[in-house]
Amino acid sequence: MSAPPYFLTDGEASELAPELERRVVAEEVATVYATLRGAVFAGVTLAAVVGIFFFVHLGRTSALVWFAIFAAGKLRYPRIGAYFADPDPGRRSVYWSRSVTRELYVTSLIWGLAPWMLLPDGDLPLAALLSVMLLTLASGGMLAVAPVRGAIYAHAVPMTAGLATALAWRGTGTELLLAGCCLLYLVVTLGFALRQHSLI
Repeated sequence: MSAPPYFLTDGEASELAPELERRVVAEEVATVYATLRGAVFAGVTLAAVVGIFFFVHLGRTSALVWFAIFAAGKLRYPRIGAYFADPDPGRRSVYWSRSVTRELYVTSLIWGLAPWMLLPDGDLPLAALLSVMLLTLASGGMLAVAPVRGAIYAHAVPMTAGLATALAWRGTGTELLLAGCCLLYLVVTLGFALRQHSLI
């Protein structure tokens, strides 16, 4: 039977450190993947609602193009879905961490395209509606991705930056204010998620 950590010599403790660190990283990655399937389903559903709404309400074919891009991005799901078939994912935690971070970045980037492709000029109510949806999406997923530091940035930054730049590009006073609020919201949300990460 192995001795408790507080009975180990410095040399024995240092030998256990890499194994302990590996287990911690494995648990962090497993926590992110535990919510992955539900998150993918919810994301596809929301994307379909957004695409259909903007197509029906405005008749913009760009809404269908955007949803096609989103759907094409989901064809990459097997890359991360393979995690669940891995007999010992904890042994490849770094690989799976990088994989999910990369896929979150791609998905967030596609959401960041939505304001550029869907919003008409001068329609403030629609701009506000899409802003609320994207900011809710960004903040709502923070707790799920907080265990992996890189995933925090990959999930939130591209979509929020895309929203803020699209609003700023339109250049009206109200939309510039919305863009600034989006960036402020991003900073606050990132700070909260990073504090959560430090507690895990």
